[in-house]
Amino acid sequence: MKIRYVSIAKMIAAFAAAIVPLFARAAFGELARTANAPKMFGVSSSDEIQKGDVYIFKNAESSESLLLPRAVKADILVVGGGGAGANPGSATARVGGAGGGGAGGMIETNAFLPLGTYEIIVGRGGISPATQGVGANGEPSKILFNGAIKYEALGGGGGGFLGVGANGGSGGGASMGNGGVGSLGQGSAGGKSAFNCAGGGGGGAGGIGGATTSIGVGGEGGLGKASTITGAKLYYAAGGGGGSRDGNNTAFGGSGVGGNGGSAVAKATDGWRNSGSGGGGGSLNTKGGNGGSGIVVVKIIDFLPTRPEIAYSVNYNGENQLVYGDSSGVIIKKDGAIVNEIVVKDVGTYNYTVTLKEGYVWADLTTDVEVAVTVTVNKAVETVTVESIEIDSWQSVSL
Repeated sequence: MKIRYVSIAKMIAAFAAAIVPLFARAAFGELARTANAPKMFGVSSSDEIQKGDVYIFKNAESSESLLLPRAVKADILVVGGGGAGANPGSATARVGGAGGGGAGGMIETNAFLPLGTYEIIVGRGGISPATQGVGANGEPSKILFNGAIKYEALGGGGGGFLGVGANGGSGGGASMGNGGVGSLGQGSAGGKSAFNCAGGGGGGAGGIGGATTSIGVGGEGGLGKASTITGAKLYYAAGGGGGSRDGNNTAFGGSGVGGNGGSAVAKATDGWRNSGSGGGGGSLNTKGGNGGSGIVVVKIIDFLPTRPEIAYSVNYNGENQLVYGDSSGVIIKKDGAIVNEIVVKDVGTYNYTVTLKEGYVWADLTTDVEVAVTVTVNKAVETVTVESIEIDSWQSVSL
């Protein structure tokens, strides 16, 4: 299996971000997150698609492309950008706590992708305001084909302030009232916050954000979900913790990748970049955490088989002739016996069936399970070449 990043520039940037400040990050308690990051396997310069290849798209600043020269069966992961935590400014929890940001929506599924060029858009995380206010929603991540959206994971809802959390892939945590609503199949609701309480936690792909019932402590961020699509078990789309006032209690983000809520002694933290997790809610006079950017991953499982013609005709040439050899994802039978390919030699008519294996479609995305194929081998065509002929001028000749 090859892990393929889409550009050398991104590999260098990722390497610098991961290695150069390693010790500095350890001093600030971020080393545990580095250990969970996808391993860097380098960049292949080849355009050839192979089974098992994994294409990881992390750049949230501009769209990128994936060219598939063949139709494929693939696993895909699409995670939207996480929502930001709210900034309570100078308000105390008695006035209104700061909700944590909701996770970006998470889609992980099998997909049949026809050949062609795909546009990949990775959503940016929401930004917590510099002054008092709600957290911004994250942006959606998308896979588009021929200009149409095939898959879209919504951005996470921002954390609320003096009100409910925003709706999104997962909902933002509330400051007063209910958390934001999550998108069906992509995420969960944000946590509730009662009047005079701290902020609720943002929702995650694996569970709702934690509610809060006390003035001092915010709700925990909702759990994310684990995926092994890159070859390592990593968590994505977790909610940010709600903002607290109790210096001894921090509302942690979900699954270790959501941002932690702020408290009297600690600032809110951002959701982990490229995890699509929400930022933590802010505390008194400190802003909330920003949402983590999203990610798109495409893993090639197999090539889709070409749908055979129902009839083939070839001329006898004394040699074995390959008529249909695309055995990926199909079962080929001749007279009830399984064969690897359709090969003919002698003059005659031969009957085959080509049947899709379970979990496959044809490369043109049609789904008729079985195709009956007839192959006719015709007698060789004999040709006679006349190089020259001599005739008397009075003779009539017909050729």
